[in-house]
Parts: sequence; structure tokens; C-alpha cells
Amino acid sequence: MIFKQKILSYFFLSLAFSINANAQCWSAISAGDVHSVAIKTDGTLWAWGHNGQGQLGNGDGSAANKNTPIRIGALADNNWSKISAGEAHTVALKTDGTLWAWGYNSQGQLGDGSAANKNAPIRIGALADSNWSKISAGGAHTVAIKTDGTLWAWGDNDDGELGTGTTNNENTPTQIGTDSTWSEISAGGTHTVAIKTDGTLWAWGHNYYAQLGNGSSKNENTPTKIGADSNWSTISAGKYYTMAIKTDGTLWAWGSNNRYVLGDGTTADRRRPKLIGSNYSSISAGSDHTLAIRTEGALSAWGYNYSGQLGNRTTLDISTPTQIGNDLSWSAIDNGQRHSIALKTDGTLWAWGGNLHGQLGNGKSGLGANTIPIQITCPNAKVQENNLDNSVSIYPNPTKSQFTVITDAKLSGTFYNVYDNIGRLVLTGKINIEITEIELRNLSSGTYLIRLGDNLIQTFKVIKE
Repeated sequence: MIFKQKILSYFFLSLAFSINANAQCWSAISAGDVHSVAIKTDGTLWAWGHNGQGQLGNGDGSAANKNTPIRIGALADNNWSKISAGEAHTVALKTDGTLWAWGYNSQGQLGDGSAANKNAPIRIGALADSNWSKISAGGAHTVAIKTDGTLWAWGDNDDGELGTGTTNNENTPTQIGTDSTWSEISAGGTHTVAIKTDGTLWAWGHNYYAQLGNGSSKNENTPTKIGADSNWSTISAGKYYTMAIKTDGTLWAWGSNNRYVLGDGTTADRRRPKLIGSNYSSISAGSDHTLAIRTEGALSAWGYNYSGQLGNRTTLDISTPTQIGNDLSWSAIDNGQRHSIALKTDGTLWAWGGNLHGQLGNGKSGLGANTIPIQITCPNAKVQENNLDNSVSIYPNPTKSQFTVITDAKLSGTFYNVYDNIGRLVLTGKINIEITEIELRNLSSGTYLIRLGDNLIQTFKVIKE
């Protein structure tokens, strides 16, 4: 005890926070194939579900699935603004306009110039590149719009889904054409759809199932205008189909109609946009089920329902839009391969469907169907200030080369992560029993955050001289 008290005199700790457990705390959501990500109203980023390719971004190197929301990024990271989960990768924007990505990267879909997976958020682009405004992660490609209205894409391009005019993959953001009038984007499994500021609709990429909506089944490797209408407002590209809403609230669908995903009561594919209904405000196309919100706030769902992903208390497929429950306060929706997540206007988070990998975030995982929306409570993350419980010690601080960390047994086998002052993960390793050496000799001088434990057990601000 005397030894620990002596160590404490070296501490330089000035950063702490406490988030109260409050269910009404969510502001943005996105569902990947079998993982989910969300942003809280305080700007912090959270993820849960499958983590085999590092798509959660928690940086612990274990690839272990998580069945409850865990916080992602450094303690100082409370400025996340937008997120998009692809098949097995995730991209996000911060309020400063910077772009970040992590997860599976075999086709260059992260945009960092490599094909190596990343298990923690890494910044994409040059340091001066801070004018990203919209993002969408697809199967293995990513598309984005900058504040100047230009369109960018990277990742897999076998079917022309990047729109570059070739079928060559790109592992860094590549500008598509020279237009600066792009306003909305959505990346599907292997195709992309977009809207320009004049309300026109464009699509490119894989088209075997007519998911582009131009009346053919031929792939297109450059943006191709769909029809002559100029009143499109909202789009969502699914795996092999597309859904869209016009400014008048009408809902349209085209492409593959397997499992009734288009919602027209049949399983016939549609080569051009087909009217499905009216009074819609939001739409989400998935692998083979669809979610929508009506203008009055009601939730509708249709398509495949094997895992209860429609939320209607059954596992029976539905061929047309069907209201789920009686609530009229739904505000945001997204669907993964076999699960669905949604927000209500009060900031509560709800999830349903398959949960094999913990993608619902309710603390459970495994086979079985969750056939109704269940509320996911807001996690209570706390970082203790000044080592109040005396269970962790770090010294010397500042240091010229390395820190010695003394912990109790509860942290043994978990991971430590070191972040620089802009939130980039620069070092990670496993915590040993009682004493762990963290070598900083190869890092530049400056201030760093050391996070100990897999669930934000403690975080320390340290200085490398």
C-alpha cells in the first residue's frame, strides 16, 4: 500500500467523465450484416455484435463478439456525427468533417491505401481533408459526398459499383466524375444509387437483377440517369434491390423481388421503379427484408421473416407493407442481414430479429427469433478519476520511454489501447497480471490517452517527453 501511494504522486490525470444510465440517449444508428453501431446524444460512438473482422472498432485485437453496446474510440472522442455500417466494415464522420473507417478491408473499402483489416477507427485522407458530409458503406465498397457536392468512392469495383468507368478496385477515395451537384447516396451490396440537387436519380454497378432501375440487366460502370423524374428525395440500396421515396411521399421499388422485398405483393422482379404506396418519409432496404416509416411516424415492414426481423410477432414472410405495432413515434430505421434496429423520437433504441452474434445489443446471443422490438438501454460507462479505488497505478508520468502499469487481477488478460491527441489508436497490447510495461520509445513526444480494460475500466492521460 505504501508503494502504491508513492506511485500515485507521479500521476497526471485530468480527464474523467461519467454517463448516467439513461435509455433516452441515442441519436443515430446503422446496421451491418451482423453488427450494429450507434451514436449517443453526447457524441460518443458505440458498437455491438459480430467482430470477426474488427468491424466493431474496439481495438482490443481479440475479434470477440459483443452482445451489449461498447464504447468505441478514445475517451476524448465525443464528436461523432454520422455512421454507416457495411457488410463487415464501418465508416463514420466527426463533427469536424473528418472521415474514419475500420473493419474488413480485403477490397480496400476502408480507403486507407491498404487491404489490411483495422480493428479501431483510423482517419482516412490527408490531415487537411476535413470536408466530408455524407457517407454510405455497402457490401465491400464505400461512397461519400463532400461539402462541395463532389462524389467519391473506393473499395470493390468488380461490377462497376464505384462508378469510375472501369472495374478496377480503388483503395483510397477516388472522385467520380467532375459534377458537384450530388446530394444523396446509398451503397448496396454491389450497386450504388444517388440523387443530385436537381432531384434526378442515378445508379450504377451490378444490374443482373435490374436493381439499377434503367430497364435492363446490364451492369453500368458510370453513373446512369434513371428515368426523367426530378422529384426524388430519399434512397436506399439493398443487396439486390432498391427502394426510393419522392418528394410527394410516394414509395417506389425495383430490382430483385425475392421474398417479397419490394412489397408489391408478388415475387416478380421489377426492371423499373414501381409504385408501392404513399405517405412515406423514410426507407431502409436490406438483404431480403425492408423497413419504412410513414409520415405519421408509424413503422412498416415486409419481406423475409425467418428470424423475426419484421417485428410482427411471427416468423412468416409478408408480401406488402404492414404496420408493426401501434406506435407513431418512430424516427430512424436500419436493417442488417437478419436483424433490425430503430430509434423513436424520444431517443430510445429498439432492436429485433436474429441475434446469433449479439447484434441486437440486449446482452444475449444465440439462435432463435426475437419477433418484436425490444428496447436497448443506454450503457453506463464510467472512467474513474485519479485512481480513486487504488486498483491501477501508472508511473512515471511524464516519461521519456515507457510506463509501468500496476493493476489488480481483474484486468489481467484484457487489453490496453494508446490513443494520440486526435483519437487515433497508435498502440495496443495485453495487460499482464499486476505489472505491464507499455513501451512508448517509438512514439513522438506529446499527450496520449491510455485506456485499460475492454470496457473502459479506466483511462489515463499521460505525457511522452
